[in-house]
Amino acid sequence: MKEGIKAVVFDVNGVLLLGSGISFHKLVSKKLKVDLETWFDAVDQYWSKFISGELSEKIFLSKLSLALNKSESKIKRVISNSFNKKFKPNKWLFKQLVVLNSLGYKTGILSDQVPISYELFEKKYRLSSKVLVSVWSNKVKSRKPNLEIYNICLEKLNVKASEVLFIDNRSWNLIPAEELGMKTILFKNNLRLKKDRTWRNLFIWLLRNF
Repeated sequence: MKEGIKAVVFDVNGVLLLGSGISFHKLVSKKLKVDLETWFDAVDQYWSKFISGELSEKIFLSKLSLALNKSESKIKRVISNSFNKKFKPNKWLFKQLVVLNSLGYKTGILSDQVPISYELFEKKYRLSSKVLVSVWSNKVKSRKPNLEIYNICLEKLNVKASEVLFIDNRSWNLIPAEELGMKTILFKNNLRLKKDRTWRNLFIWLLRNF
C-alpha cells in the first residue's frame, strides 16, 4: 500500500454527506420562525456539549424550549428534518469506500454528531456498516479537535498514526491529526479529492492490476 497508509478515515458532515452547517442552521431558524441571530444565541452555549455527549437530548431540548418558547417536540422535529434536507449522500465517495475495503484498507468514520443527527444518519444511510470502525462524538463523549477522540479512533483501528489518512472538511480538525502523525486531506469537493496525490496513490494497486 502506497506511502505506508493502512487506514483511511472520513469525516461525515461535509464529506461523506454533502452539505453545510450554516445552511442547516439557517433552515432551522426559518422553520422555527426565529431570526438566525436569535437561534444562535439560544443554541451556541449548548451545541458543543450536545455534540460531545455532555448534555443529554432531554436537557438540550428543555433548555432550547425555554429559550425559544417552542415545544421540545417541535425543536427536535425541525432539527431532524433540517439535517435530513441539508445533508445528502456523497454517492461517489460511498463507492470509493467499497473499493478501499476491497483493496484491504481499514476504513473508518471520525465524526462530530449530536444524537439527533446520529440517529437520523445511521437509520437512513447505515454509515457504520460501510466502514470497519466508526467513532461518533456523542458516543465516546469527546469531539474534534480534542486529541482524545483521534486516539480512540487509532486504538479501534489498531494502526499507527503514520499509517492513517484522515479526510475532513475543516482545517482545524486536521491539525491534531497531523500532530499525531497522520496524513491528511482537506476536503473541498470530489473533484479536488480525485486530483489529490495522496488519494490517487491509494489506488495504485488497482491501476496496476486492472
